[in-house]
Order: sequence, then structure tokens, then C-alpha cells
Amino acid sequence: MYYLMIINRFTIKQSGRNIFLLLTLLSLSFACSYINNLPKNILATVPTATMIELSPLRTPNLASTTNTVNSSPTRRVTLLYPTSTFTPWLSNTTTSSMTSRNGTQIWTTNGPRGGTISDLVIDPSAPNTLYVGTLYHGVFKSTDGGINWNAFNKGINHIHVKSLAIDPTTPANLYVGALNKGVFKSIDGGANWKTINSGLPDHVTVDALDIDPMTPTTLYAGTTNGGLFKSTDGGNNWNRKIFAGHDWVLTLAIDPVTPTTIYIGTYNTGVFMSTNGGSNWKAINDGLPYTVSIDTIAIDPVKPTTLYAGTWSDGLFKSTNGGGNWSAINSGLPDAYIRTIKVNPVNTTTIYTGTSDGVFKSTNGGVSWNAINNGLPNNLQFTHLAIDPETPSILYAGTSYLGVVKSTNSGGGWSESNSGLTISYIHYMAIDPKTSTILYAATANVVYKSTNSGKTWGILANSHFHHEIFTLAIDQSKPTTIYAGTDGGIFKSINGGGNWSELNTSLPDTVPVNSLAIDPFSPNIIYAGIDFFGILKSTNGGLSWNTINPSLFENKEGTRLIINPLEPTTLYVVYISGLFTSKDGGVNWSKINMSLPENVYVYNLTINPVTPTILYALTYGGGVYKSTNEGETWAEISTGLPQDVKVLSLAIDRMEYTTLYVGTSNTGVFQSITSGDNWINIGLRDTNVNALLIGPANPKTIFAGTDSGVYFTQIPNNSA
Repeated sequence: MYYLMIINRFTIKQSGRNIFLLLTLLSLSFACSYINNLPKNILATVPTATMIELSPLRTPNLASTTNTVNSSPTRRVTLLYPTSTFTPWLSNTTTSSMTSRNGTQIWTTNGPRGGTISDLVIDPSAPNTLYVGTLYHGVFKSTDGGINWNAFNKGINHIHVKSLAIDPTTPANLYVGALNKGVFKSIDGGANWKTINSGLPDHVTVDALDIDPMTPTTLYAGTTNGGLFKSTDGGNNWNRKIFAGHDWVLTLAIDPVTPTTIYIGTYNTGVFMSTNGGSNWKAINDGLPYTVSIDTIAIDPVKPTTLYAGTWSDGLFKSTNGGGNWSAINSGLPDAYIRTIKVNPVNTTTIYTGTSDGVFKSTNGGVSWNAINNGLPNNLQFTHLAIDPETPSILYAGTSYLGVVKSTNSGGGWSESNSGLTISYIHYMAIDPKTSTILYAATANVVYKSTNSGKTWGILANSHFHHEIFTLAIDQSKPTTIYAGTDGGIFKSINGGGNWSELNTSLPDTVPVNSLAIDPFSPNIIYAGIDFFGILKSTNGGLSWNTINPSLFENKEGTRLIINPLEPTTLYVVYISGLFTSKDGGVNWSKINMSLPENVYVYNLTINPVTPTILYALTYGGGVYKSTNEGETWAEISTGLPQDVKVLSLAIDRMEYTTLYVGTSNTGVFQSITSGDNWINIGLRDTNVNALLIGPANPKTIFAGTDSGVYFTQIPNNSA
């Protein structure tokens, strides 16, 4: 193969028909000689378009940080042979695209549109102006009622927004509460942001923000493990307001008529109330369950002693006497997480609640509820609701993966409102090895599919498991058989993703399945890598599982499992503590990172698909290392990569195996045509490139799965 590549390159540069024919014959001769010398078992079993894809697994907790859903990058390695079966719920299509050029290449994305929305606010003086907070890309703004969105992130790009607040009298003043970053403020409608953390603890997470409607320089910030803070000067300075409750404030609400009356929802300790601006507090939990967590509180704007409180697991409650006592109002509601509550400002007996299982409406003050999910996928999780203050029949909702949805008829029907809102965090990508226009992208909640090389995307029906999806593995002999590894175990589909069943017999409860690998020759043999538990093996297609060498791998984080595509009894496991290999299907293991520097943290690995003795180790801050002897020795190959670069993904050109691509965290995609000896940047900076794929039919088409959707580019010949 190597000689064939050299001759073909030489031939292209020559002129004359005779020379061309001669060299073509030589190429065929070398190729036939190479193939005839291969072992017969390899020739009979290696797929015609085997593809190795490397994408990131979750970044380990290297420092003390707050545990939040979807708050850290992920990384993963799996051999994948994608299915051709596609049952979309929604077309999720768009005719527009976004481009990025900050290297040698132009990268284009068409989605998937949407993503996770953490908060949503409406400008009260101009209701067509909306702001949404996102998990990884700060704030987006729309000035046309959600039709189009643009990033407003100068100063807060890559910030995980936890809460948003808008000044009711000067709506150009905005506030963001962030994960581990405190509070940010904009005084120009989101164009620029700066931190305002004087008096706040270092690295504090602000889960809730609210503004005094009569004195908008008075702000309140509810924090994780820090309690409640108050500012009386527009956020320039903060003071902690002590109260007799838990320090984790999940939500807060201010009485619109008497703003010195404040209500706080906490983790595990219910609701607290202050009537003097936060100086003193009392618990108001009569009628609420013991150790209840309150995630959202809504106040009736006309009768502010009427309160609504949504819980994590105990439903929705109502008080008509300012929290003196509470009663459950769950008739018609599912047993679900109550995420958001909004009261119609004109007709206050009309209430909306967004849950982990859809959106519901009551027209009788919460006595009974009806689902209003027309136009939405099943089990869509809502994160926030907002009502147009001038036209209350217009509703906006933030969701867990579908971005923003909008209703113009009081919830009678919903439609996506996501143009420009490309914030889907792609954990894992795959490309159909036979039909290179078919792509798969796994996000935190669902699996998307494109049948036209990423121009449009649709959601695989029933791929929403209510669990974060970390990895996929597809049976190459029966590509309609798909396995999904999630933080709730393993799921299997035998009809191309149309339906799924759990495969959790013998699996530990509620553990993240970070990686899956299928034996390409015996597809009933499956391996699963699980954080803190180890490696599990199934010999019956996932019906039951057995632990492999638990004493070696238990209580370790960062499990990545890689299988040799030509010798599937050879396995590799990557942990924070090192690299291990097994030559006998997992019975015995040996460590193979002894020659790596002690301060190098390897968190991912890939194998050369033709010469599997060649391994590439990706590191968190140390570049790339290469081994040519199955890991016995390693050499750094990081020339041209930024110092302390975090390498998240690697792809190998299947036509020219000396050509490699790596995706990094916020420094772009890099290419090497010398097996890693030298690298050049080919663009796509300012994002996490979690996965890289190369088209099997056209190896010059590169796809990148990022924390802002899927991008692609065309690499010109001899680009490096």
C-alpha cells in the first residue's frame, strides 16, 4: 500500500501516455504482490471500508468543580459501522449554513440546529427581543421573535450559562450567572460582558438571578454551596445573606408588589421566605415533602400571595397564603421533574409548566392539567418557559436538546425557532462506510442522522433515553443492530434505531458506560468500559455481562476501551492512571505506558487500521505520542501543535495512512502528512473538536463534531 501511494503521487506529476501506463502497471503489480502476501484470514474478514473513529470521553474531574449535567467535555473510542435505517421525528432542516475560517480551511455547518437551553428571557419593552443562555457558548440573542439568532458572547464565550436576568426598566442591562464563574453584566444589550464578582466566593456557580422590579440596582444571586448574595449597586458589590437553610439555592422569586418579600427554593430543604430583603429568613414547608428540592417558584402577578413550587421528584405544589401551607396540584401531570412554571400575566388562572416529560397547561389555577405537546417529540424535556408580556398567546420554551420552540396559540402547537442557534454538543460521530453521505451525530440526549453529508439533519426516533449518550457501536454484520452506551446503562436497537431495549442485566446501577466495542468477527462478543467499575464482556449480544479483572480497573475514572480491528482478542484500556493491554480477550492485562513521561495524562488512544502495531495516544495538555510496537515504547509527535494542547480526537486517512488529523480543545484541527512528525493548523478554532471523521469515498472530506454542531471542509490535494 505504501509503494502504491508513492507511485501514484509520482505518476500524477509526469506527462506522457507511455509513462502513465507503465507506472499504472507497476502500481497494480505492487498492489497484487502486497495483497497476495497478506494472511488469508485477514483478506476474508476485513471489511471493505473499515473505519476507525475517535471521539472524546468525559474529561475527568482534575480539579474541584461542581457536578452539573452536561458541564464537561466527553471523549470516546469505538469501531463503528453505522446503520442505514433512519426514522426521523423532525426534519430539523435548514437552507442556511454557517462558516468558520481561522486556519487554512473554510469549515461549514448546517447543524444540527438547537441544543440545550439553560435560561430564556424576554425584553419587556420589546418582546420580539429574546435572550437565551446555553451550556457552552454563552448568550444568543434574537430581535425578530426567535426567527433568527446570533451569538452575543464578547467576554463570555465558552461560558456555561446557568441563569439570566434582564433589567425591567433598562433592558440593555443584562446579567448572567455562570458555572464556576460568578456573575457577568452587559450594559449594551449583550454586545459586551464583564465580570462583577466583588464579594462573591471564588469559582462560585450562580444558579439563580433576580432583580428588584422597583429598584433594579438591587439584585439577588442564588449560588451552589454559597447561599444567597445581594447587591444594591447593580452588581458592583455583593454581600452574603445568611438564612437557616441549605447553602444550595436552586431558584428565587421576588414579590412584584412588595419586592422586599423574597422566596428561595433550595436543594433538599424546601422553600424559605424573607420579608425584609434577605436580612432574615424562615422555612415555609408546611405541606411539602420532607427533604424536598425546589427547582422553580412562580408568583401570581395579580395575587402575589399565590405561589407555585416545582420539585425535582415530588411534583407541583400551590400555596394561596404566601407559603403558609402547600398542597399538591398534580392531576394530569406525569411523575416528572418540574423544571419551569409560568403564569399568564392577563388571565392568572392559566398556568404553564415545563417538565422532564413535556409541557402542560392548566386553565383553572392548577386544579387539573393537560398536555400541550402538539408538534413536539415524545418526552421532550423543557428547561424554561417565557410568555410574551404584550401577547400572552405567544410562548417560548427552552429545551434540553431541541433548542428553542415557539407557540403562537397558547400552546396549541409548537415549532422550532432555531435558525443560527447551532449549539448542539456532539459527543460522538460516525459515517456510513458504504454510503458516505450518511452521517450520525450523538448528542447528550438524542442521536441525529443526515443522509446528505450534513446539509440537513433529523432525529432518530426513540433515541431519547432520558440519559446522556456517550458512545455507539454498530454490528458490522447486521448494521441495523446498534448499541448505545449512556449514563443509565446500555441500550440496543435491532431495527436501525426505531426501537430500543435496555441491556442492563448484570450491569451496576446508574453508572456511565463510556465506551463500547464489538468483536468484528464474532459480533455477539461485546466489551463495555464503565467508570469506577471496569471492563465488562458479553458473549451473547449484551443479554448478560461479566466483569473482566475487576481488581485492576475498579474505582478508576476515564475508562476508554479500544479493540484491535484485525486481531479482536487484543484490547486496550485507557485510564487516568495509565494504559493497559490484553492479548487474550481480557483475561490477562499488562501496563504499557511505562515509557511515557510521568506528567503526561493519556486519556484516549487510536489504532492504525492497517498496521495495528502502530498506536497514537492523545493527551490532555501534552500533545500526541506514537508507538510502533503496540505500546512498548512511545515517542512524542507534537511538532507544530500548540504548547499544552488538549487533543480530543484523531482520524487517519484510509487511503494515505501517513495523513493524520487531530481535533483539539479551542485551538483547531491540525493535519500531518508525515505520520505526525509535523502538524499544521487547518482551522476551526474556538470550539472543542470532539470527533473527526473522514469520508470513505472521498478522503478529502473531513467532518468535525464539535460543541457547536457538525462542521465539514474539503482538503485540497497536497494541502500540507
